[in-house]
Amino acid sequence: MIMELIMPHLRAEAAETWRYEAQCKIQDLIYGCIGVISQLYINKYKIYTECQLAKTRVEIALMNSDGQEPPQAQVDQQI
Repeated sequence: MIMELIMPHLRAEAAETWRYEAQCKIQDLIYGCIGVISQLYINKYKIYTECQLAKTRVEIALMNSDGQEPPQAQVDQQI
């Protein structure tokens, strides 16, 4: 049996992983857990692009601030 090839302390995790894979396959017969991984990757990319957009907006705001320090920098100096 394949479980005998797995170290004893890892068997519970392996069983849980197989259960999850089976559940994904039931929910999505074509893609299974690959569909979940793809969705997570898409979500990660969306978050990354939102962070990049926020960073760009901060940089623009700083350039337009006429040399004034951003509020966080002022707070840091007071500490």
